Amino acid sequence: MKTLLFILILSLTIPSLSLAQKANWSVELHGGVPYNIPASLMIKQKNEETLRFNARYSSEPMNSPYYWVWRISRWQNKKAWEFEAIHHKLFLDNKTPEIQGFSISHGYNILTINRAFKKRLFKKHDYILRFGAGLVLPHPENKVRNKELNPDGGLADLGYYFTGPVLNISVSKRFYMSDCLFVNTEIKFNPSVSRVPIEDGHARGWNFPLAFAIGLGFDFIKDKKAKP
Repeated sequence: MKTLLFILILSLTIPSLSLAQKANWSVELHGGVPYNIPASLMIKQKNEETLRFNARYSSEPMNSPYYWVWRISRWQNKKAWEFEAIHHKLFLDNKTPEIQGFSISHGYNILTINRAFKKRLFKKHDYILRFGAGLVLPHPENKVRNKELNPDGGLADLGYYFTGPVLNISVSKRFYMSDCLFVNTEIKFNPSVSRVPIEDGHARGWNFPLAFAIGLGFDFIKDKKAKP
């Protein structure tokens, strides 16, 4: 389902960029380790008192399903348009007595369109600055006041919901092993707000993940002057 959504978004956004000449494409796949800065969470349930508190989340990025970042970029004149997908997870650590479970373990999926720029910083080393925006597509699992969310809901009854906006801000450094193959290291920040369903209500919360990601990438070079 997620793969089909990725292809759909790419088909709607990337082809409009293909008219320009002398451009290069690149693809990247990363793993990573996020830290979730504590943020506000509000839970509203029918005929019950509203819960408000500062939520602390863990992500368990090394446990399956893993934290990953997938990206495709189209570079021209040291700038790029990109589509990026991030598979993030959230597990509420400081549950209250009313909350038996609250997680988004099948993906707090982040889908963004980015604008990237190659810049020389810090003693003239080349870095890539990236700014993007998009939507959160989570798969929530929760049980509040002994009422468990029905997993058969959302898009195509698969449990996924488009729930709110997200930003994508990062700085990365590439280390080339050949003309085309590179290792990418990246520091990312993806603030978002999301409204997910619970049984007889909803939960609305912020997430502020600061992540370090590392992975491999490949340039499909047509014009070496357009290489990032």
